[in-house]
Amino acid sequence: MGLRFILGRAGTGKTFACLEEIRRQLLLDPAEGPPLILLVPEQASFQMEKALTGHEGTYGVMRAQVLSFRRLGWLVFQEAGGTNRQYLDELGKMMTLRSILLKAAESLTVYKQMVREQGFVAKLAATFKEFKNYNITPEMLARQREELQAKDRPDGVLCQKIQDLELLFREYEGALAGLSTDPDDYLNLLAQRIGQAPSLKEARVWVDSFAGFTPQELEVLGSLMVHCRQVNVTLCLDHLRLDQPVTEMDLFHPTQSTYVKLHQLAENLGVTVEPPKILAQPERARRFANPALGFLERNYDRHLEVYAGEPEDIRLVRAANRRVEVEGVAREILRLAREENWRYREMAVVLRDLESYQELVATVFQEYGIPFFLDAKRPVTHHPLVELITSALETVNTYWSYEPLFRYLKTDLVPVSRGAVDRLENYVLKYGIRGKQWLLEEPWSFDEAAGDLSAVRDQAVAALREFYRRVQKGAPLPVRELTGHLFSLLQDLQVPRSLERWCREAEQAGGLDRALEHKQLWDGVVSLLDQLVTALGPQEMSLSEYAKVVEAGLQHLKLGLIPPALDQVLVGSVERSRQPDLKGVFLLGLNEGVFPAFVREDEMLGDREREELARHHLELAPTSKVRLYHEQYLSYIAFTRASRYLWVSWPEADEAGRELVPSSLIQRLKDLFPQLPVRYLSGKPGRDSLPPLAYLARKHKAVGYLAEQLRETGGEEEPDPFWLEVYRYLIRDRELHPHLKRVLSALFYENRSEPLISSLARTFTGDRLQGSGSRLESFAACPFQYFARYGRGLREREYY
Repeated sequence: MGLRFILGRAGTGKTFACLEEIRRQLLLDPAEGPPLILLVPEQASFQMEKALTGHEGTYGVMRAQVLSFRRLGWLVFQEAGGTNRQYLDELGKMMTLRSILLKAAESLTVYKQMVREQGFVAKLAATFKEFKNYNITPEMLARQREELQAKDRPDGVLCQKIQDLELLFREYEGALAGLSTDPDDYLNLLAQRIGQAPSLKEARVWVDSFAGFTPQELEVLGSLMVHCRQVNVTLCLDHLRLDQPVTEMDLFHPTQSTYVKLHQLAENLGVTVEPPKILAQPERARRFANPALGFLERNYDRHLEVYAGEPEDIRLVRAANRRVEVEGVAREILRLAREENWRYREMAVVLRDLESYQELVATVFQEYGIPFFLDAKRPVTHHPLVELITSALETVNTYWSYEPLFRYLKTDLVPVSRGAVDRLENYVLKYGIRGKQWLLEEPWSFDEAAGDLSAVRDQAVAALREFYRRVQKGAPLPVRELTGHLFSLLQDLQVPRSLERWCREAEQAGGLDRALEHKQLWDGVVSLLDQLVTALGPQEMSLSEYAKVVEAGLQHLKLGLIPPALDQVLVGSVERSRQPDLKGVFLLGLNEGVFPAFVREDEMLGDREREELARHHLELAPTSKVRLYHEQYLSYIAFTRASRYLWVSWPEADEAGRELVPSSLIQRLKDLFPQLPVRYLSGKPGRDSLPPLAYLARKHKAVGYLAEQLRETGGEEEPDPFWLEVYRYLIRDRELHPHLKRVLSALFYENRSEPLISSLARTFTGDRLQGSGSRLESFAACPFQYFARYGRGLREREYY
């Protein structure tokens, strides 16, 4: 029983100290002895496993395990037993809440109008998660409501909100009672079971890469302190501030308040707090091979001095727009990989607003041939399988209406070709086929093409017809039965086989991410259906209600992919991504309101309401004001991740051309480094601070820049000698020659009509040219329309 802190500012080697202590224990005995547990955030587990096993001299790691809180729970429950009830995941929780809202919406007051808003289920789920994290029960909410009512404020907004949340929270707890366990109760149960796991009695635990803990996580740590031999906790914290009061505006407020909470927890449990391991000497911090970056870390929050001279390998860049910014980063990554022999995995792109950049980064990095891994869970609402499920349910609910039916048929997961579906669609639109006409056993008989298209119809909708007959029984059915019929539909369509084929095709094309998405999605959908049965199995629903619940689950289904290769640039957000031993960091998008982020108040319970509840001893998550103060800690972490090279940039305009203002963090960097130049990227060679050669990172991109330079001369002036030399170089590349020829031929292209040769003209007119007044009028109005209609026989779709 003991708690020890490992303290130090960024870059002082806290993670390295944990790994070294674990390695020393492994060298003494790699297989026998009590467990050595490294507890880290879930998103950091993969990198930490690599760091632990990849060290030279570490040959056996049987005793050592890298775990997240959830994975620790799984191991404890395997040994000590958990519960007979099944566990819900986040998708099961979302679907359960949607089913509750369908029934309880009319009983609400404040939230009644919000129920139908997009995203309300997610907000409600986040609120309930917060309640669970802070150990708040429906009974506590009821007491709080009664206190507010006793103060003659029964009609107050806060009182009504508490009343609504109490009602929904009680309904939610009741829906799970005796059937399944909420995912947010997982840690509470873990804290209770740790003492029943014999293997943890002498275990040594290292807790790394956390800035703070929820009350539930603190309970788990408290249980580990009581039952394990030693718990070591690293915190990014200046040890000189340990005896100072905790203030919200302090840079290390998140970690200092965590230190105080853990210290108090240990004292309350009677656990010995050992002397901390202090990793001081910031001037010799282990991480920073670049003295300028070490200076930045030491003075980030102090401003005691300024850096003398121009800092080496710190780039401050303003870009014309986001695309120009990302392309500049791509070229610099290639330069470092080629000239400095850096591995891609030694570089990372770090963003505060990943969502605004992720598609652009993916597109540009693919154009430049840079391997990368996007560290973000990916929604799958765009995937054909998700569209197949939602459109199938909508088709049956709307009695075979046109739009959802053809969305279903165009997923490429039905046993007919896309061309056959297009012909079928034209026929359906022409004759206005709807409803029961899709259920007829006999062929359609509207015209001579009906026979062939009836066969296409029967093949295309056979499985959907069977699903319709199973679920349309005129009365609500148990969720378990409806889910079984939906799964049968997917099996009848042989969806797993189609996804396996798509996966193979994606792998052959080099799209490893896409292949992993196909592979994981089927498992995700099956898990979603299992969760639906676990949470709501015996409950009866109409098909329309069932469709809304399934849709709520699919909207929140996200895939967390593991890196498909080892040598990739990590692209991630400041608060989520964890990557040790980075040589270079590219910090993009430093605009006002983005980083530091503009923190909005919670819509369910605002700041004033949280403060009011805190005065009544009902503690919830920090207010938006406190979270805003924490933004400076995030900026400190972002600026101090690199050991050798730091790129900091911001765009001057968004995609619509609207002006964007640089972040206040830019001025902080300028104040520390007065001689740091600001480089400008225009995206056009010769119009910014970059030499033209810097734009020639990839041959295909060089062709575009060459064409732009030649276009500006208009073919009348002599091109710059540099670009003439680029042209001579590119023209000698045989693989590039077709692309170069196509681009340059379009450069000075003039749209002049050439006479049709006679053989080609006959394909339009036949051997005899026919004319009429209407044809001549058509040609005079639009020659292209004339040849499309009378030459090729094209016509517009016919509608019923």
